[in-house]
Amino acid sequence: MLDMLTTSTLGAIVPEFVEQYGANKKVDLVFSPSHDLFLDGVPDSKSSGIYMDKNGNWKFQVNLPLQLNVETMPGLWEPARTMFVTMTAKAKISTKVDENGDNKMFVLNPKSIEMTKMVVKKGEEVQEMEQMMIQSMVNIQLEQAKKMFYEMPGRLSTLLKRLPPQMACFGFGVSDLDISFKKSQMQFSAY
Repeated sequence: MLDMLTTSTLGAIVPEFVEQYGANKKVDLVFSPSHDLFLDGVPDSKSSGIYMDKNGNWKFQVNLPLQLNVETMPGLWEPARTMFVTMTAKAKISTKVDENGDNKMFVLNPKSIEMTKMVVKKGEEVQEMEQMMIQSMVNIQLEQAKKMFYEMPGRLSTLLKRLPPQMACFGFGVSDLDISFKKSQMQFSAY
């Protein structure tokens, strides 16, 4: 994959890279989880985090400031673009009981993943055409990844068996677990 990080590969999406820097120049991508850096490009944005609603729908949001550098001469790197990307994944967590009513399960059901925001800057100038092309290309690929999503159940009985036996020494004999969602909070109960 590192061999593909060249101006020629990026030139398939943004031909200007090859025109400006030449073919097959090395490209380096630097990113940071810093929200302060992200605010430089996208003021008033929500911070990275996990958000949850009252129905058990979870939204995982990650903001990444990125810098794309091109090696113009051996050992000499030039900043080519600054990007600000927001990736969002959504999933639902719920409980289910099988047909017999015997086995309770926790179920994680992935719903979507997408690049919800992207800002591309060359110096201080916003590159609107580039950001639309890159965001569209990434989201098309992520749409294909959604075909691999499947419901992931976890049997409660399996989880209870994995609880450390030392809990009994403290007087805890856990027989059941439950999850419920109220407003924007998750209530986890152990019986």
